[in-house]
Amino acid sequence: MFVLPSLGETFGVVLGEAMACGKPVLSTRCGGPEDVVTSQTGILVPPGDPASLALAMKGFLTHSYSFHPRQIRNSVVQRFGATSFLNNMEQFYQDILHNCAVGHTPYARPLQTTFAVCPPAEQLSDCA
Repeated sequence: MFVLPSLGETFGVVLGEAMACGKPVLSTRCGGPEDVVTSQTGILVPPGDPASLALAMKGFLTHSYSFHPRQIRNSVVQRFGATSFLNNMEQFYQDILHNCAVGHTPYARPLQTTFAVCPPAEQLSDCA
């Protein structure tokens, strides 16, 4: 389990790094974690609520929650890994080229935030 009890996060790259190692995460609904943590990868609690944080931590320790390391890793690789990053960048530039070709002012569509922090699957056991 990895815990990030922030009062404010813009993204929470460290959450992705923990999930890339197959670790379930516990964080707060404080901006960025909502875009990273899913019901298959961890638990989100309100920020500034130590009772909720403690209750969720107890749930992890008593095995009240069931998470699967490979499923956690696969989720983060599919959404934020190198292939996802490259596909998003390619689409971004294709959109710009298309808009220029048809005479529209180039615009930047929102990109899915991506990062390439996922170690190769064979190194998953090395993540502690």
